[in-house]
Amino acid sequence: MPLKLSHTTHYAMVILLTLFACEESVEQTDDAIKLTNTLSETSIGNGSEGDISSYFYNFNDNIYAEFYLYDNTNINLDYHQFLELYGREPNKLIFKNFPEYLAKINPSDYFYTQRTSIDTLPETETILEDTLEILSSAYTNVQVLEWDSNVTLDEQRYETRVSDTQQHSIFMPYLDSLISISYEAVVDTPLISEGVMFVDQSEWVDTSYFYSTSQIPFTHVFEYERSQLNNELLMYRINTDCNDNGRWDNAGYVDNGNGVWDPAEAYFENNGQFGYQVDEPFEDRNCNGVRDTAETYFDYGLDGLPNSLDTLEGNGRYDIGEPFIEFEENAPTTTTIPERYTDIDEDGEADPNELFVLSPKPNVILISWEDLNNPRVLAHIEPGDSLVDHWGNIHSNIIEIVTIQDEQNRFTDDLDSTVTLYTNKVIEHLPSNNGGDYFITKTEWSDSYNNRYYDYLLFKENEHIYQLVHPTYFVPEGFVTNFWVSNDIVDEVLYYTVNGRLRDGEIIEEDYYDTTSVAIYKMEKRFTVETDAITVPARRVKYSETDSSIICLANENLMVADPSECPAVDTTLYDCFKITRTTTMTLVGNAVEFGIRGITWLSRDMGIVQDELYIRWTEEFGEDEEIWYGVSKWELGEFTSFAGNRLGRFLSNKHYKKLNELGNISEMENDPYLINHVYGFQRVELPE
Repeated sequence: MPLKLSHTTHYAMVILLTLFACEESVEQTDDAIKLTNTLSETSIGNGSEGDISSYFYNFNDNIYAEFYLYDNTNINLDYHQFLELYGREPNKLIFKNFPEYLAKINPSDYFYTQRTSIDTLPETETILEDTLEILSSAYTNVQVLEWDSNVTLDEQRYETRVSDTQQHSIFMPYLDSLISISYEAVVDTPLISEGVMFVDQSEWVDTSYFYSTSQIPFTHVFEYERSQLNNELLMYRINTDCNDNGRWDNAGYVDNGNGVWDPAEAYFENNGQFGYQVDEPFEDRNCNGVRDTAETYFDYGLDGLPNSLDTLEGNGRYDIGEPFIEFEENAPTTTTIPERYTDIDEDGEADPNELFVLSPKPNVILISWEDLNNPRVLAHIEPGDSLVDHWGNIHSNIIEIVTIQDEQNRFTDDLDSTVTLYTNKVIEHLPSNNGGDYFITKTEWSDSYNNRYYDYLLFKENEHIYQLVHPTYFVPEGFVTNFWVSNDIVDEVLYYTVNGRLRDGEIIEEDYYDTTSVAIYKMEKRFTVETDAITVPARRVKYSETDSSIICLANENLMVADPSECPAVDTTLYDCFKITRTTTMTLVGNAVEFGIRGITWLSRDMGIVQDELYIRWTEEFGEDEEIWYGVSKWELGEFTSFAGNRLGRFLSNKHYKKLNELGNISEMENDPYLINHVYGFQRVELPE
């Protein structure tokens, strides 16, 4: 909150400081990017040109225009679609000017030029109590592995379900001793630049600067449990022990079987049909790509021992010791390629637990062989689940719970001193290359709740059309709706012209870095002109009269008592220039982008006939195209312009007013000059 200091004078004085500084400009251009500027080219576009005075306004004349106003909820509608949908006309906005008045900004008035001395207040030693937040590494917990059978067989795999991102924090208190110094001044010296500055001598703001030459280290070890896949990664292992003998075989071996009974290769029943189907995953132990059935065995009596009384009607299960017929015994095979393996311990030898290669995805379905006659398919795996492989080896905790020791280090400045500067509040700042006389225009409108709004728009004619604006920036922490307005007022080119003429195909691009007291922004601007035609509801004649009845041209079946009740009628304007102004603002550091675009159609002898405003923010990752959102739109409904009296058009008969005097003028409804977020002609109201 601003500090209020007592003064012997009890009135507020707005003082003007004319400042001449030799510091470098805060604007830095980026020469690495090729920018387009057609102003020096003699032939561009389709050759169409037009005097800006014929397509924009002559502000020495009396101008009155009514526009239909659309917001972000209905910007895509035209007048007739809006009327049909809502049963009423859109709200109206009035644009008008005041040709008898000029806004005067002149730095030569010495009465306002005044500085006060800087007084140093006593130094004090301060103990700063503060806390530092330390964050652990962010992590997720593996909760479940679930076999996904809702895709083709080649695409089936384990899907991993994880928790929300977890992160722990701790606040560590600390004390820091420093010297505290305070000063009083008119303006903050680092903010002084060449130009004209307006300050309020009755209001004070404070700015603190901290100085440090070293840092204080902080360390904390977070301890927490985390569930994760264990390092075996069984679901990634593709079996390479293709003769299933539990050992590595080199090229040239003869496959005569593994000497043990092999049950049928297990499969996952996932389609509700009895028996194995070709679209069901299975454990391919012999690497042939085909699901094999069990080897034939001789099922002896219940005692499991052969004798003369057995009739081969045993217990229906294979028991160790019962004879069987190996598939390979009937067709011995000689291999020419050694079995592949993954050398886990890097000893150069293939161990029994290394007979696999890794798949790039978890597409190996896991089988547990506690019972050789009834293998168990693990289609759903939770933390702590285990399995027994075909050779009886136990693999515990497929999803394991481990204790993490997470050491984090942070540093904070070891402050030596703090300097607090109390300064007068800056109302406005005008760089020295700006200023002069500005035509005053005003927009007025009301919303659906009859809340009234207005903006003053100030224009100046030179080699181009200039607009006096307050630069507006988004707050780094305020993404998406918070903006701050600079106290600087600058001349911004609204319309570029060549010898006072608009030209089809004109393109002007510029970029620079804008260093402010809040942040550094990279500014990129683009201005384009093209010829166009447009249809707007601005036809002057809306009705006809026959036999004392009123016929509305837009709807002949509509019964009205007064011509003013007739809806607007469309007219197509073919002699137009479409002007697009785009500004992209990028916050240096986090690269957040905000874009704003104004598209204006200027028609000969009518000025603005349509104006649209769009915005965009940084698109989501993976989005290749810029996404622009419509904010508001004007459509011309009525326009009148007539010359003022001949004497009033001479400069000597103008009334010169400062911005803070506009609220005293009855013709302007005594509305004071207010600073709002405006781009071109429109108030920028961002949707929530």
